[in-house]
Parts: sequence; C-alpha cells; structure tokens
Amino acid sequence: MKRACMIMLALTLVAGIWATPKTEIVVAAAASLQDALSEAIEAYKADNSGQLVTSTFGSSGSLQKQIEQGAPIDLFIAAAIKQMDALQGEGLIDVATRKTLLLNEVVLVVPKAEKGIAGFADVGTSKVRQVALGEPSSVPAGQYAEQVFTSLGILDAVKAKAVYAKDVRQVLAYVEGGEVSAGVVYATDASISKGVKVVAVAPAGSHIPVVYPAAVVAKSPNAVQAREFLEWLSGPKAQAIFVKYGFTVE
Repeated sequence: MKRACMIMLALTLVAGIWATPKTEIVVAAAASLQDALSEAIEAYKADNSGQLVTSTFGSSGSLQKQIEQGAPIDLFIAAAIKQMDALQGEGLIDVATRKTLLLNEVVLVVPKAEKGIAGFADVGTSKVRQVALGEPSSVPAGQYAEQVFTSLGILDAVKAKAVYAKDVRQVLAYVEGGEVSAGVVYATDASISKGVKVVAVAPAGSHIPVVYPAAVVAKSPNAVQAREFLEWLSGPKAQAIFVKYGFTVE
C-alpha cells in the first residue's frame, strides 16, 4: 500500500513538472473600452477555458508610453490612430496584425438637470462655467474635442475654462458629479451613465474619424495567443457585445 502511494505521488510530481503552464494574455486598452471589452474578455474565457486574459485600461497616450518602456503587454487597443502610428514607427507592434476594430462618436454631455446648454458652440459662451476635457497630450478624446472647437473657432475661449482629465472616464465623472457644466466624451461612455445626458453630437467633418486600432505588441511573449484573441474580437460574438455598448464595428 505504501509503495503504491509512493508511485502515485511520483507520477503526480512528474505530471506537474511537464504540464504546460497556462499563458496569460495582457491587453492594454483605451479607457472608453472598459465595460465592453471586460464583458468580451469574460465571454472569450468562457469559450476558451484554458486561456487567461487580463486587462489594463487608461488613456491611449499613457498606454503607449508603457509599451515604449517595455511593459509586459501583448495586445494594444487605442482610441486613435496617433498612438498606434507612433508605436508602428518605432517598430513596437506587429504590423501584420494591425486592424481597425471599432468606431465611435464624439458627444457633448451635461448633468441630467442642466437645461441651458444645447450644443458645442455654447461651450465658448457664458452658458458654460467649466468644461471637462481629456488631456489632449495623451487622451484621444481631448484631441478630438480640440479639433471640434477649432473648427468652430472657439478653442481659445474653451481652453480658458477647461478642466483636464487623465482619461475619458474621469471626464464623465466630473460631469456626473456636477463639478463642471459640460464635458466631451464618446457616445459609448455617455450611454452607460445615468448621471449625464447628450445634448449634441460633434458636427460632421469637425474632427477626424474616431477609430480604435488594435495590434499585437512586437515583443509579446504570447503573440500566438494574442493574435487568436484579436481575431476573436473581430468575430460575431465579440462584435455583438461591442454593438450593445454603442460601438460601430468594422
């Protein structure tokens, strides 16, 4: 009996040594994707029980810097082409995997009780005390907002009353809390909030299209698994989740 137990223990130890460890895909994505991508990841894990997927969310600019500094990220999904182009120029993404995954819209939101603000042009007037914007140096939503206000000829007036946020979700929080009169976010962010209302969609042609490029990081140690996950994100199950949250799929 003792000998049999010893044999079983030895076999268990050998099996543990030779078992293939589960890989873990690390996905870095724009903050505006947090809800939709988190749900998509859970759906993917349910379909692929052996695959681990973790996510980190933030402004596209800050995530770009993390990749440039060698952070262990396998897949990057940005909220603008600028950050992806920069990484591509530095040879830090696998160009063959790059694709436009999603589209979005830029909107002006105000607290639910606000009644005097009707459009982007109002931000340059006394109707708006302060406006929350993403920090344009690192937050694509802030860059899109500046393009909109530039097209309307009121950027300087807007800058004088701007409260800058680290990402688009912080912009949303400022508006929800009534800390500012208005904010510029994506349509998908506005759709998940019960504390704000959309008063205007950015005028056609006032900013470059809001696209979400995705690509596997060039030095990813889990490149095969990351490519498989990216392909899944382009498939019908994931696309249905993104559409549910208000994104337009490619």
